[in-house]
Amino acid sequence: MNDFSWSYTLRIAYILAFLDIKQRYRRSFFGPFWITLSTAVMVGAIGLIFGSVLGADMSEFLPFLALGLIFWVYISGILQDCTVAFISSENLIKQVALPLSVYIFRIIFRNALILIHNLLILPFVYLILGKQIDSMIILFIPLSFIIVTIFLFSIGTILAVLCTRYRDLPQVVANIMQVFFYLTPIVWMPSLKPSEIVSYVLQFNVFNYVLSVLRDPFLGINPTSKTIILSLITSFFFFVAYLMLKKYKHRVVYWL
Repeated sequence: MNDFSWSYTLRIAYILAFLDIKQRYRRSFFGPFWITLSTAVMVGAIGLIFGSVLGADMSEFLPFLALGLIFWVYISGILQDCTVAFISSENLIKQVALPLSVYIFRIIFRNALILIHNLLILPFVYLILGKQIDSMIILFIPLSFIIVTIFLFSIGTILAVLCTRYRDLPQVVANIMQVFFYLTPIVWMPSLKPSEIVSYVLQFNVFNYVLSVLRDPFLGINPTSKTIILSLITSFFFFVAYLMLKKYKHRVVYWL
């Protein structure tokens, strides 16, 4: 397994991800754009309802909500898919000696392809509201995606190993992600409901940093401080993932 280069690993992962998308939407006319359509409908419905209830400025709330939902679908999709990354690839793992990281990157690429489709919603939102993205802040976007990808790879690897060993964990993770959906500022803006409880939730919620690092550049906000914090958190989890993969990579096949 150690003979595979990173470039070869990523190439295989991308091919598998592309085949997953192709197989999933086989005989479908719109393909992945069905997800984009459902996300757009959700943005519009939640935007109108929550925007009215909270009395939010739609020119600020709608882009905030759209970016939050789009990136949350990406983040939660990867982490929940990673809980069954090895389990769903049981036959391939038992027959072909590929690095286990291939199956994690396969999920990341698969959800990234869906993310690209969902991002097509943004130009329409910005066009309707007449908003623009700061050309200087937009330079943070590539760095943001790199850091978040490493973070998701690390957490995804840890979840994949643990969930292969303990088969009840995928459902636990799904429930936890549902809780974090409400604890993370996705459909609510912290500025609209400032309180001490909200500040604690934001301070100790790792997904707040992940989402902010991805979303803030699109909103014209400099994410430097949160990027530094997320980089430190990512370094820790990457080290843990490396140790787990090194220790248990030969046992995974026996747990399947």
